[in-house]
This record gives sequence, structure tokens and C-alpha cells, in this order.
Amino acid sequence: MAVRKRKVSPKKQEAVFEEEFLDRDIGEILDENMSRYSEEVILRRAFPDIRDGQKPVHRRIMYVMYTKKAMSKAPYQKVTGLTGDVMSRLHPHGDSSIEDALTGLSKPWTQRVPLVSIEGNNGSIDSVNDRPAAGRYIEARGTKEAELLFEGIKYNNVVPFSLNYKEDEKEPDVLPARWPVLFTNGAFSIGVGIASNIPPHNTAELLQAAIYLNKHEGATLKKLMQYVPAPDFPTGGLIVKDNRIEEMYATGNGKIVVRGEVKVEKNKLVITSIPYGLTKDVLLMSIAQAAEKAKIEDQFDSIDDYSTGDLETEIHINLRRGVDAKMIEQFLYSKTKLQITFNANNYAIVDNRPQLVTLRDYIDNFVRFRRECIRNTAQAKIDKDAPRLHLVEGFIRMTDFPDEIIQEIKKSEGKADAIYKLQDVFKFSEAQANAIATMQLYKISRQDVKQLKDEEKALKDEIAANQEIVDSDEVLIKKTDEELKDTLKDFKGDKRRTSIVDEDELEEVEIVETQLKKAVPTTIAITPTSAQRMTKAMFDNGKDKAVDKIVSVHEASTTDAVIMFTKNGLAMQRIAEDLNHVSIRSAVDSLVKSVTSFTAKDEIIAATVFPSEWAITESKELDKKIVLSVTKLGQVKKNPLSDVLLSFKQKGYMSRAKSYNGLKLQKQGDEVIFVAVVDEDKLEDLTMSLKRKSGGRVSKVSFAEISSQGATGSGINALKINKPNDYVVISTTNIDKVAENYYLKES
Repeated sequence: MAVRKRKVSPKKQEAVFEEEFLDRDIGEILDENMSRYSEEVILRRAFPDIRDGQKPVHRRIMYVMYTKKAMSKAPYQKVTGLTGDVMSRLHPHGDSSIEDALTGLSKPWTQRVPLVSIEGNNGSIDSVNDRPAAGRYIEARGTKEAELLFEGIKYNNVVPFSLNYKEDEKEPDVLPARWPVLFTNGAFSIGVGIASNIPPHNTAELLQAAIYLNKHEGATLKKLMQYVPAPDFPTGGLIVKDNRIEEMYATGNGKIVVRGEVKVEKNKLVITSIPYGLTKDVLLMSIAQAAEKAKIEDQFDSIDDYSTGDLETEIHINLRRGVDAKMIEQFLYSKTKLQITFNANNYAIVDNRPQLVTLRDYIDNFVRFRRECIRNTAQAKIDKDAPRLHLVEGFIRMTDFPDEIIQEIKKSEGKADAIYKLQDVFKFSEAQANAIATMQLYKISRQDVKQLKDEEKALKDEIAANQEIVDSDEVLIKKTDEELKDTLKDFKGDKRRTSIVDEDELEEVEIVETQLKKAVPTTIAITPTSAQRMTKAMFDNGKDKAVDKIVSVHEASTTDAVIMFTKNGLAMQRIAEDLNHVSIRSAVDSLVKSVTSFTAKDEIIAATVFPSEWAITESKELDKKIVLSVTKLGQVKKNPLSDVLLSFKQKGYMSRAKSYNGLKLQKQGDEVIFVAVVDEDKLEDLTMSLKRKSGGRVSKVSFAEISSQGATGSGINALKINKPNDYVVISTTNIDKVAENYYLKES
């Protein structure tokens, strides 16, 4: 680090700078400066104080409005003027940031209890871009709840004050807030290496918890949660109650599942509230994107917003006739921002440092702060009343000899002499003598003794009562209890807006996306290495000029599932809509590129189509479909179709294959020579005869008598092959009578 010395003319008396080099590690310097910077940001700009719930900018805004008498019963004042006062007096930062902070305190969709009332355009919950009008066009004043932030601030030493940045005015370090502002309105803060995200709560619930904790120091979290069961968002909605809420209150951070509320009507969904922190345009955009991604846009007829206010949401989602509204509701909850996770991280400034705050921590800090303010107020009142009592006592004594006092004052050579004689002759204190000497002479003899004695009694009673509060913890607790209950009356009418529903009570409907989509007829063509879909006309026009050999053709719909069997015993699956929509005359990418276990030495030999919802909902219909297979070396197997499927709920099925014969071709040169999917009730009618190519006895196979095996099983050995280059051939079978789609290798 260098300090430069600049020599100037001896005629000018200027500061002299000397160049000096310090040999220090740059890491140490950076660490020190970064520490100071992060402390400045966290403590003096970004984070709220646990006691009054205010960040420095908000506290300064509210204090300026209080000193300018811009409160609930006063006329509105221009936001530009208030912003200028805040900037010039207390907060030397940009006017736009102050203006944003001021208007932010008035938004009922972000503030559970707004501290500022705005006259004019204050933006709305409709759009993230719907911002308040410029400060010169709108006016503001504090709300009646904001006035409760300044209870007792007029007395000295109720809360600490510090000099402002210009050192020409004092500002409060904290406001003596009578209600729990921090947890009521919540806070979002970003510091250096730390962030805070506190959810809003119901003020009445917090005050009830504070009343209980004030009298029960050992109150448990479980007991406090009887009063504060969960956050209460200004936009309403639903909170899914699970053990994560208690975890959040016990540790200070956690996740809360928040849902918008939806009413299901015939061919219509009505959204009556949206999750906290969202604007309507963001929610509607997420619905549109999710519908487009799932390819179900055609299930929606229209979306209309009939909302009448920022907190009165009514969005109608009109559905096409025949669409399952309940399933669309579940789709919206699982795929859109109609359900979000609120990540709570309850950091606040506690004892001049950032601290993660639990529910009990917060209630305890609030109660202790209120006790401190009440005690300080009591002491301030004593300090104010004691001098007055002293004067009143002097005035009462004065009434015993008013004439003598008047004579002494008349004989005095000025005020100072009169004060001296009053102290010397009548033994008044300096304060009493000064007050009497200042009094007009005719008033000295006309003092109402009864009125003075009534005032003396009232002052003594007031001082005694306040002294009890200062001296006795028991009396302080009682006084705090009375104040909290009195404050609760101001918030009794504010009912909980966010409903709480137990996780177990949620009506879950399994989402089958293919059922949400419109089924479009399609033709599926299977080749040895791929599958593609097209219209029937496209297939008919191009089948004679097909690029690859056609294994099988299936008439299906875009929502059907396709399962393809390979000669090496693998089963690959797709939703028809997943397949490339191209002409049979166009080449498509081989599945070898996308399915890891499907190799170039393997090939697709058969396929079948069935409704995809059977697989997605794990329908019993799948168990009624049986996969039959025979291999070149005599292994015969049957198993349910459900055993050879991967889950359609996860996109992993697109890159994986599952074994349907399990041969893994254990024997060199083995392969599948027959595969079919047959209805279980038709197995009795299926016959098959196997023989060796080299000749010998014929083995008759009854699939009805073969035990079913899992996907990895290799079946039974129906015909043993002992000679090299020998193999099994199927001599007779009536498979064509019981199955439409099958593969039978020609002998």
C-alpha cells in the first residue's frame, strides 16, 4: 500500500501526503476489507432487526413519515417529497431505491399488514411488470398499524438514537414496535454470503403466542405452535402440513409446500388464490408452458381472469368437453407454479449480528423487547413527572405564605436576587424558586390549593406505579400482558387467510398425461432397428418404397404404448407420440444410438401396441397379457407383459431396455425364434410342436401348463440340443388363431 507525498508551494498551506510502502499479505488486506464490507451490508443495509422487523431503509422511511406527521389521520403527502426527505436527512442512497422500498411497504399482496397507504397507482399482482406510478404522481401516509411502531418514542431513552450521516439529527436505532412486525410481514434479504427469507404470519396468532410465553418462560415449541401452526400468506392459498413446518420453526430454516386454491366445476377450474410471491402472469405463463410441454394445449378452451382486486383472485380455466377436470387440477399442481416450495431461511439481526431465528427465539425476543420498552417508558415517565411533582410541592408550600413571598420578590433587585431570597428565606429549591420567581405576582396569591394537591396526588400515584414497573419483574410481566392483550384487540378482526391441510387429507389423483392428450389415429411402422409413425395415407403411399425392411405395421393412436421385442431377448418401449412422425420413405435414427443395451448385432423382430395408461396406472389388464417366447436352442418361457415394462413415469425408459426372455444369450449362438403377446384366457387354445433340425422326436409345448417366470428368467428347456450346429424349429402352431402380432422365424 502506498501513500504519496505531494510537495506544494510554500505560499499555500495544504495537506502534505507522504509516500509509504507497507509490506503486507494482499490476502490479509482483502480479508479485512471484505469482512468490513460484508458487516456493513448485513447490519446496516440488507437485514431486518428482530426487534422491530425493519431494515434500515424502511425504518428511516417510517421515521421520516412519523416526524412529518404523515400518519393515518393526516393528509396524504407526495411520495417524491417523502423520498427526498429520507434521502437528505437519513439515507444517503439513490432515490429510486428509497421510492421502491416505500411503495413496497404498501403492497397488500406482499405485506401481511401494510405499513404505508398509497393514493394512486401502486401496481398490482396482475403482472411482474405492473409497477407503481412515478413518485410525483402518487401520495402516501402511514397506516394505523404503522402508528403502533412509535409507541412511547416521544419519551427520552425508550429506544436508543444515533446521529445521522450528517451528524445534524438523531435517528432511532430501532422502533418501539408494539406488534411482531418481522414475522407478520416476513422479509427477503440478500447479504454477502448469506440470505434471509422469512415467511409472513398472522399477527393475532403471534400475539397470542407472545401472551402465553410472557407468562410461561419455559413454553415449548409444541405449545407455541398451538397458537402459530404455520405461516399465513397475504395471498391466501393452502399450506400442506407435514413435519417440515415444525422443523422450520425448530431450526429456523426449512421448506413449506404452498398451493393456490382451486374449485373444480364441470368443465372448469376456478383458481381462487395463488401461491405467495407470484404474480398472475407468472402463474399463467407456467400453465401455458406446462401444457405445451405435455402437448395438452387442446384440452384447454380458454383462461379468463375475473379477479376484482389484488387479494380477490378468480381465474377461470375452461376445459374442453369430456376432459377430466380433477386430473387437470392435479396436473397443474404437479407441473406448474400453482404449487411451489417456499424455502424459509429465518435470518435476522440479533444483538448486532445475523442469527438464524426459530419460532421460540423470535417470540422470546419480541416479548423481551416489549418488556424493555415498557420499562424504559415507565422510567421516562418518572423522569418527566418527578420534576413536575417537585414544582407542585413547592407551589403548595407557596400557598402557606403568599404575601410574604410577594413582598420579598418586590424588594429584590432582579430575578436572580429573587431566586436567591426564595431559597435563603423560604428554603425552596433552586428549581422551585426559579418557577415561583418566573410566575406573575397576581398568580402567587390566587393558586388553587385543591387543584395543586389533586395534581400532587396524581403525580405521586403515577410515579409510584411506574416505579413498580421499573423495580419489579412481576409487575413488568403483568403490564406486558395487559399491553399485549390490548394490542391484540387491534388485530382480532384479521382472520387467517392461508388454510392448512394435512398431507394425508390431500385428494391425490394419479396423472396419466396420455389420458390428458387428444388421441390422434396414427400408423406405426416397425423396422429391424427403429420405429416411426405416420398417417395411414403416408404409409400407403410410401410402403412400396420403404427405406428399411418393415417388420410389422400397427394401427394405433398417439397415446398408445408400443413395445418392441428383439431377437436377443430385449424389450424396448415408447409412447407412440415419442416416435418420429415421418414418411416410411424417410430414414430415422436407429434405436442403437439411444438405447444403451440395444446393439448393432441385435434387431427388432416383433412389436405390440396397447393403451399406455395400462402401464402408467399399473392396470391389471397388463397381467392378462402374456409374453410367450421360444429360443433357437430350445428354451421356452412365458411371463406377464407387466414384468417386461419399465416405468413410463420416468423418461429413463427412452434410453433403456428390459429383458423379456432373460437368456442374455447364455448359450453361444442362441436367439429368439418365436415371440408373441397373447391374452391369458387364450393360452388353453394355443398349441406348438418343436423338433430338432437334425431330426428326431417332436416335443409338444403347452404354454398353459408352463409356470410363469420373471423378466430375468430363461424359461424351461423344452428340447435339448446336443449336436453342434443343430437347432430347434417350430413344426406346427396355431398362433395365428390366438394372436395378431407375433414373430415366427421361418425354418
